[in-house]
Amino acid sequence: MPNAREMGYRLEPAAIEQRVFNLEQRQSEDRSKRNASAIEALSKSLVPRGEHEEKWRIIDDAIK
Repeated sequence: MPNAREMGYRLEPAAIEQRVFNLEQRQSEDRSKRNASAIEALSKSLVPRGEHEEKWRIIDDAIK
């Protein structure tokens, strides 16, 4: 079965740009989520809560 290109169809440049933009957005969001998870995991392993409550507040604010 012929593909769309073989049948004479093609994407307009604006549609290609939109698809690339959407892909980059999804990748950026995924990266941000992974980074936030990593920061949170690392911050919890630094010092026990209660000992340095002000530092924890700063770290928690940075994660949000």
